[in-house]
Amino acid sequence: MQLLKYLGLRWWLALTVAPVACVKPPASSSGVDINAYAEDVTRYRTTMVDSMQYTLDTLRKDNTVVDANEGITTPVSPTHDQTLAINTLMDTVAAYNARIPYVEGFTVLVYSGTNRDEFALAQREVEELGLTARITYTRPNFKVKVGRFTDQLEARRTHLLLKQHFRSAIIVPERIVLQE
Repeated sequence: MQLLKYLGLRWWLALTVAPVACVKPPASSSGVDINAYAEDVTRYRTTMVDSMQYTLDTLRKDNTVVDANEGITTPVSPTHDQTLAINTLMDTVAAYNARIPYVEGFTVLVYSGTNRDEFALAQREVEELGLTARITYTRPNFKVKVGRFTDQLEARRTHLLLKQHFRSAIIVPERIVLQE
């Protein structure tokens, strides 16, 4: 079996490599420089069309001039006035929104704990910063909250200010009551 593989390999080499090895290089004359070959291939290159230039050329060929006011002598009045329908729809949306008691929003929680002295201190510090503190007491926890924001990005600004004074300040989701 080894002999057959060996013979097969020899025949394969003889048929594929030998013809390439037997090719003679072309004869070179001593007066011709091999590196001096040159050919002009510019006619085969693709050209990119500048769209702006193409548009300008097209407009120059047409020489079309359009007068915007040509043929208009009287002002045009609308034929289908939708003001009444739009006002009715807006009133319907406003009445629906008036029935919504709250909206989902965010607030900044400055303090949450059971210590009454720390609670009072946090409330005082928030008011010294010029912000309004909302206090809640749910047995046994006191909470100091600042702001009512409908967007988390708005809450983030206040949070960054308060974070300098209160390391534990966080943004928490909260329902914001609309009719108070």
